[in-house]
Amino acid sequence: MGSPVYGQLGNPQADGKLPTRVEGKLSKSRVDEIACGAYHVAVLTSRTEVYTWGKGANGRLGHGNIDDRSSPTLVEALKDKQVKSIACGANFTAAICLHKWVSGVDQSMCSGCRLPFNFKRKRHNCYNCGLVFCHSCSSKKSLKASMAPNPNKFVSVITALIN
Repeated sequence: MGSPVYGQLGNPQADGKLPTRVEGKLSKSRVDEIACGAYHVAVLTSRTEVYTWGKGANGRLGHGNIDDRSSPTLVEALKDKQVKSIACGANFTAAICLHKWVSGVDQSMCSGCRLPFNFKRKRHNCYNCGLVFCHSCSSKKSLKASMAPNPNKFVSVITALIN
């Protein structure tokens, strides 16, 4: 029930007069959250996947284009993110993602200058973003860094040395 003009009902066969089942990839997923904009819908599943459909103008669906979608489409940009919540406005969709710390073991080169780590170029974890940097790229400091052990202490953004 509603307008099928931009595909926001989630089913290409929907006429907007009767309730219609949203089909496709969502039919076997458990939906944790639903958010609606003026002409689009976003859904967060229990597997932290985000699907959007409806009017794609202004890139509001998150698929990297302005195409309308008449059925739920996975937002690839959020595929490997730990999405906690979603929200829609008239012309946008927002997702809250949890920070994920990047282990120094997983990083063989600096996230800033992309030079490999070695005996002289040590790894440093950033308390703001969780990425790994070398000393040359990690000279900034921050108050209340999001991943700091004590957010009220003025700390170097890159203070955790990983050998």
